[in-house]
Amino acid sequence: MKNLRWAIPMFYVLTFVFTIILAVSQEQLKISYDKIILPQIGPFLAVLLTVLFFSAFRKSLNFKFDFGVFQKIIIALFLPIFVFGAGFFICKLFIVNTTVTQNLMHNLFLTVPGMIIGAIGEEIGWRGFLQTNLEKKYSVLLSSIITGLMWGLWHVGNYKNGPFFLFGFLLFTISASIILRRLLENSNNNILVSVIFHLAINIAFFTFFKESLTNATMIICNGILWTILAFLVSFFNPINILEKIKK
Repeated sequence: MKNLRWAIPMFYVLTFVFTIILAVSQEQLKISYDKIILPQIGPFLAVLLTVLFFSAFRKSLNFKFDFGVFQKIIIALFLPIFVFGAGFFICKLFIVNTTVTQNLMHNLFLTVPGMIIGAIGEEIGWRGFLQTNLEKKYSVLLSSIITGLMWGLWHVGNYKNGPFFLFGFLLFTISASIILRRLLENSNNNILVSVIFHLAINIAFFTFFKESLTNATMIICNGILWTILAFLVSFFNPINILEKIKK
């Protein structure tokens, strides 16, 4: 436990340090953010350095693939797209005039490879290291909330959009963290599931909100939708219900 008190703050500080270094490097090398977002690799690099100092936290990532994991991957792929899609149409009909990204398939073809790398880099940090180790001291729900909060606050680029935008974004990251942890149950924290979930989030953002990504009303609307879903998932786990029906 003593090591945990030091390892998690060290990981988080290093995540910011590597994020800044990678952001500056991306600007200096003039690498397009549409191709890859290098700062997303920051959490992965922070994990590597942290476990060098604290060998007790070295752990093999779970990449096991079976039919059960395949089912979870399908849910992880389509759930974020469905929720953000619902948020998009609610915003479009009642709140914000937003549009789907132009030349979507062509742009996705160019951006998805970088999104995959970014999702891997982040999830090794957030779920593979942070969430897993927080659960050694706290409950699953509290660990999910803390992970979601730290994940959301790490997106410092959102600070310039104002407190209401940041509030909506934190609603989303905390809720998404709770939902993803539920999805990871009985999978030994399978990294494939969390990477696909993260990738689907990025694809959904790119598809529905690329043109209005700084709109506070939009992000609060979606944050509320994710919060409602997280509340339902916290009390009624649909994954377990489906498994019972199959039996």
